[in-house]
Amino acid sequence: MKILNAITIFCCVTQMGCTVVPTVEYSKIFSAKDLKGDEIDTFFLSKSIIKIDQQGTIKNAEGKDVSNLTVVSIPTESIDFKVGIRKSDPIGVETNLNIAKIENTELIKESGTEVTDRRVEMIEKVGTIITGVAAMAFDASKGLEPGMLPKEIKTSLVMSSNQVGREGKQDVDASEGVTIDFSPIPPDAKAIEDFSGPMEMSGLIYSACRNATIKFTYLGHKYKKNLKISDPRFFQQVAFPVKGKISFHSECGVSVTSEKDTGIKTDAEIINALVAQGKSIKDAIDASKKSATDTVKK
Repeated sequence: MKILNAITIFCCVTQMGCTVVPTVEYSKIFSAKDLKGDEIDTFFLSKSIIKIDQQGTIKNAEGKDVSNLTVVSIPTESIDFKVGIRKSDPIGVETNLNIAKIENTELIKESGTEVTDRRVEMIEKVGTIITGVAAMAFDASKGLEPGMLPKEIKTSLVMSSNQVGREGKQDVDASEGVTIDFSPIPPDAKAIEDFSGPMEMSGLIYSACRNATIKFTYLGHKYKKNLKISDPRFFQQVAFPVKGKISFHSECGVSVTSEKDTGIKTDAEIINALVAQGKSIKDAIDASKKSATDTVKK
């Protein structure tokens, strides 16, 4: 029995390959019946709200007082379904995957081996995002007025109602004289329909990012701002580092930083171990056959 167990382990290990990365399985959670019970956690993909507000006045280049506006892209929960995440390690590998969320939300704050998300901190300290007045190549029949602020634009609703697809769309009406140019989705993004069942991968999935240029007039002055927004109708993925961190950007997207790792064996070490183990198994089988032959002869 020990020999058979050793052979089984040996075969599994040899089929694993020598590259070791954290591996997880994702699944869509529409209701409690979709849970398997051993999920590390569940989370929502993100969508974006664009918020326009006024923060007093500032001097422009001519020394005149103009409205000091902030325009920010704020991540929020896309509640069509949750994503369940489970460990899916090969034999001999144990992934220490930790997930933390932004307080009072179901959005990932930290994920991976060592992850830092300064999204909330950056939003709280955002300050002035857009200032100044310049001639813009657009014209709105009416503009925003002080009583209309703060104005929040649910970008997912605007994109869906205006049939903004993978290729993007220009001059989309977001009401009250606000228009948005939506850029194309990145070429590596996949449609959320492609995520139809359990999906195993060695990385983190997140809502696809796209550029959005928002244009509007306020008290007769024209404003324009480029932002990043999340489009949960598409998703992107980034590989987990063996050891490192995945940092979420304040608006959308992630950055991966890898650190030196001392716990992962080199290919040579694994091959040497496999050769030694293979010899041990062969010796054990030869000894077992010899013992059986000796018993028969007696």
